[in-house]
Amino acid sequence: MIRQAFDGLYQLGIKPVSNNTIVYRFDSIKNALKVLTNETIYFEDPKKFNDPFELHSGFFTLNFDNFQPWLDKQTLPIAEKMKLLELKDRDSKKLEEICFNFTEEYKSSHGIYCLSKIHKNLLMWSHYADKHKGVCFGFEFNPDLLVDKGISITSVQYTTNLNPVDFFNKPPLYHLIWLNTKSLCWEYENEIRMIKYNYVGIEHIDLANIKEIYFGASSEPNDIARIKKIVSDKKLKVRLHKYDLSNDSYELVLKEID
Repeated sequence: MIRQAFDGLYQLGIKPVSNNTIVYRFDSIKNALKVLTNETIYFEDPKKFNDPFELHSGFFTLNFDNFQPWLDKQTLPIAEKMKLLELKDRDSKKLEEICFNFTEEYKSSHGIYCLSKIHKNLLMWSHYADKHKGVCFGFEFNPDLLVDKGISITSVQYTTNLNPVDFFNKPPLYHLIWLNTKSLCWEYENEIRMIKYNYVGIEHIDLANIKEIYFGASSEPNDIARIKKIVSDKKLKVRLHKYDLSNDSYELVLKEID
């Protein structure tokens, strides 16, 4: 069912990440050490993100002509369904409020692990990697194996419009499309999202998925040494790089390290 639903998302325009694609995660040294030591990542509650438009209620309209077919499909007790039918006729504003409260449940039901298509970006290092003191992981995931775990990995689409749909007549998992849609002002992030269906929390990963580690321009030598030791102790086949600041332009300069 999950695989079919994800396939439906792709048909609606959400682009899956292809196999053999490296995607990037900016993180603090503290979080990077957790990933390497515990062999886990964390799927976060999107309500805690810095974009207030994550599953904003403007993504919904309410066409009450479609209310009855929608209600028939819900796995609610008969008494609850009767209450909703009464509200539709007596207090549609209250019913509207109840429906929009569903969006709050959606926000908390699916965890997100934010990634990017890029690793060379001054703003990303500043915002998400502890002001260039952290790291950027280069991961390579197998999308088919992720789907078997109830996880999609897709490119975020950027737009200026919310493009709302009818709450009572939306395709299954359509809210995942909203979780993959953001304002054009975020386009510089080139974001990739791994979304774990119906789960927020810790997820085990195979460290073999880590192919590259980039250290920020302000990384501390001790932090670099700690991560290099873990990579060596765990016998990981990882390419290590470090960014420095250019001396003649506002750019990051990449060098490979032993």
